[in-house]
Amino acid sequence: MWSIPEALEMVDLGSNVADALAIIIDAPHGYSRQLQAVVRRDGGQPRRVNLTVRVQHEEGDRILRGISHEVGVATPESSAAASSLSDLVVGALTNSMSYLAVVDLYSLEAIFWYGTPPDDIVWRSEHRTGLDRIHPDSMPAVKSMSNSVRTAAISASATDTIKLLNRGGHYTPFVVTAAPLSLGTSGRAGLVTLTRLR
Repeated sequence: MWSIPEALEMVDLGSNVADALAIIIDAPHGYSRQLQAVVRRDGGQPRRVNLTVRVQHEEGDRILRGISHEVGVATPESSAAASSLSDLVVGALTNSMSYLAVVDLYSLEAIFWYGTPPDDIVWRSEHRTGLDRIHPDSMPAVKSMSNSVRTAAISASATDTIKLLNRGGHYTPFVVTAAPLSLGTSGRAGLVTLTRLR
């Protein structure tokens, strides 16, 4: 089973991405939705698909179950990510020491990596161990940041140093800045920048 950001690595939702993230964060049990996307599979040609997704709440987790129906080879227009001025701005603001993620402010789970995700911290399901992904000493700061971003004006942000579990089983400190990310009328996520301490 994949984590949500792992599944979204293969799927380009284009202009549907805000809708999809809102569904992941706020949809009630039993909610279903159809979306169109482009799927990138290992080494293969990008394919256009229709997705049907149903949200289920099981044992405290939000699970997305669904099916995809392939409708053909993706054209260059449909296979390109929705490159826009916002993509260029994000590229200019991040560097080799920083990463950008959309985070569910309630579960504190990264649900979407914007750009290249860090390869050494534990976020993929295959790397998970019994250790907390956020160091217990960092949890009060993380919860405080989450609460302030959930309730703050859309222009607000919060910053702190947070330790995240790395694949070696130790914790790596990052400067974390979280800002509110409006997903339209459907809810709010956190736009989180992780910057490595030098």
